[in-house]
Amino acid sequence: MNKSVLQRGIIFILCICILFSVCPVYAFAAENQKERVVRIGVPDDTYDKINENGKRSGYGYEYLQKIAGYTGWKYEYVDCTWENCFDKLKNDEMDIIEGISYTEERAENMLFSSIPMGDERYCVYVKPDNTDISSSDIASFNGKKIGVLMDYLPEMVLNEWEKKYDLHTQHVNVSNNEDALQKIANGEIDGFVSLEDSRLSGYGMASLTSIGSSKIYFAIAQSHSELKTELDNAMRRITDDDPYYADELHKQFLSVDSVYFLTGEEQKWLSEHGAIKIGYLINDGGVSTLDKETGKVSGLIMDYTQLAKNCLEGQTLKFDLGYELPTGKSAEMEFSSNKFATPLKNGTYKLCKKVHFNINPHFKLTSDSIVPTATGSMCGAFECRVLSSRSDSIRMIVINHTQNTCRLSGLPSILDAKTQNRHPLTRSGTTKAYEWMQANGQIMPGEGILLVIPTSWNLKDIGDAYKRSYYESGRLSEGVYSVSTLMEIELEAEFRLK
Repeated sequence: MNKSVLQRGIIFILCICILFSVCPVYAFAAENQKERVVRIGVPDDTYDKINENGKRSGYGYEYLQKIAGYTGWKYEYVDCTWENCFDKLKNDEMDIIEGISYTEERAENMLFSSIPMGDERYCVYVKPDNTDISSSDIASFNGKKIGVLMDYLPEMVLNEWEKKYDLHTQHVNVSNNEDALQKIANGEIDGFVSLEDSRLSGYGMASLTSIGSSKIYFAIAQSHSELKTELDNAMRRITDDDPYYADELHKQFLSVDSVYFLTGEEQKWLSEHGAIKIGYLINDGGVSTLDKETGKVSGLIMDYTQLAKNCLEGQTLKFDLGYELPTGKSAEMEFSSNKFATPLKNGTYKLCKKVHFNINPHFKLTSDSIVPTATGSMCGAFECRVLSSRSDSIRMIVINHTQNTCRLSGLPSILDAKTQNRHPLTRSGTTKAYEWMQANGQIMPGEGILLVIPTSWNLKDIGDAYKRSYYESGRLSEGVYSVSTLMEIELEAEFRLK
């Protein structure tokens, strides 16, 4: 009995010794990982800003905080500039730099995250009162003086954009946005290329059009490959847990809306014409309703005019809806018979019209991903955008921001730079797909619809032999595309001719 007790006692003591010899190792390892400090370089304040109270914010800052939730890292920020940041990374004075474009030359001296940190998008900025250059008239860029950081990536993006649209502008070197703003003020340039930056609106500048984008990454010191492994694992988990996290950050911190201007000829017409006169049906539920006691009009027509009057930068449009338009007889036969050969007689007429319009978001297709490059919008009333996703399917959402019902009148077209349809099963489509769209393409007020278009197709689904040969590749090739999305609203308007 005593021997048994002694044996159990010895075993117990041995277990305690083993426990205390092992636990401190695990405790030290966990503590060491938890308190690991990673030194971060921020060359400028595009992705990481500090306010007057010393608090950091921005795209890069928030992304790093998200990563820290998976790695347990703590950060120490190291002062650096574009002139010395790469040397400091090479000399082990910092561990990671945020917002770096990949080049083969840089890859010789540093590591890059396997997953992009995001996209840096380049826009042309102009003064809102510059009516000599317009996004609606792409040829108006010809001959204009455009400020750009020459011999670097911004000018490469500008060159590609000009080549795509056969444009010829005069490039003027600017060292930074401050230099560009000064040259704008002095009249030395008509506009300048800059990264998408919402802060430029505070300097009286407006984003006229997007000209391209490039991927940005976290750059890691070559001596810290273990950091790259941890960083890649964390970014993959973020992508799996929240596939649109980077898009939401971009929208929150970087996104700017392109603005629209009237050309000089359009300005002249408007100044001579005055308020834009609009006729409407006085009792067309959802589209236009007149309250006879107050004289106020409500419905889709008011949504449009409210949005349209402020959709031009620096100018307010005026609309005249002061007509009494009661229900009356149809003028359809009158119109079809005389084809306006003789003036209409006094009376009340009714017009029925299906209004069609296109919204064109853009995206870039790579071997492994689909990246949105521009959102399609109609003065904020309707929004159409491609979502970031893997390269197997185009995921596009169409949102109706109005108080009235609209519909997709057919399948969208996937167009290349020459506006040629590159997908056989979109707008030309199969009968089955078109019928599905007709039955399910309605979008209620305040709602949206998600379309998923595979980037590959089965040649057996294409009945026409000629089309089969045209689309024989079986999938979309890598490149930049627009999605031509045809929408439809049925409108009725009645007017009284006195």
